[in-house]
Amino acid sequence: MITLRNAFHSLNAALKTLYSSGESEALANEALFQITKLNKLQRLHAADRTLSELEFSNFQRFQSALKRGIPIQYITGIAAFYGRDFCVGPSVLIPRPETEELCQWLLKENGDRAAQVLDVGTGSGCIAITLYLESKAFELTGIDLSEAALENALLNQENLNSKVQFLQIDFLKEQARNALPSFDIIVSNPPYIPVKDREIMHTNVKDNEPEMALFVPDDNPLVFYQALADFGQQQLNENGHVYCEMHRDYPQAVAQLFRERGYKNIEIREDMHGAPRMLKASR
Repeated sequence: MITLRNAFHSLNAALKTLYSSGESEALANEALFQITKLNKLQRLHAADRTLSELEFSNFQRFQSALKRGIPIQYITGIAAFYGRDFCVGPSVLIPRPETEELCQWLLKENGDRAAQVLDVGTGSGCIAITLYLESKAFELTGIDLSEAALENALLNQENLNSKVQFLQIDFLKEQARNALPSFDIIVSNPPYIPVKDREIMHTNVKDNEPEMALFVPDDNPLVFYQALADFGQQQLNENGHVYCEMHRDYPQAVAQLFRERGYKNIEIREDMHGAPRMLKASR
């Protein structure tokens, strides 16, 4: 068997081939917490304790998967978002802290307002379910093209006791999206990474998270924003708003797209890393 100290060093060394030093340490610590339910300080005090047979089996499973670049959230099946645990798997994107910032922005400006809200590309349902749970004044609809993603969202809905209407819709098809009713708020973290960027992405993202939720054509990287803006022209209620995430390289292009379609009070916000990643546009 192996001690807690040696388990950490073994994991950390193995992960340094894929991640930076800080990332490998953080992943090794998180993996050992999941395996032993002991935090870092507790493990330091018990550094010479040998892993149990079950812990060692899980250690081998985690180490093997992490060395292949599989995100730890897919190994545990859980990702934290807005203070809650969401079930995730390879059919959905892993929720990011930047998306929490988008939710915070929307809630700060609209949280007390009775509103019909549409989440486009709902994936795990993290945005729609969070907005419902944080503001019972909202009525939420979440849509996605992926049946597997919607199944994941419904699992989170059951686990977290929310009441979101989830629908399978291809939002890029005008006839399909125009069959939806009108809304007061549209929110989306759509696919926005050009395919050409795939080669510079980390393997844990490009080789594991769903391509349809990540990538857009190189010759039309704003395709989803065009659909969002066009839909809002038709079915966003008066004084309604669109909130969306976007590629850090295209904030002005996305803003101009909304501006050309008659939106006003367009605002771009930076994320926690100082990158222009969120946009609000109003009707």
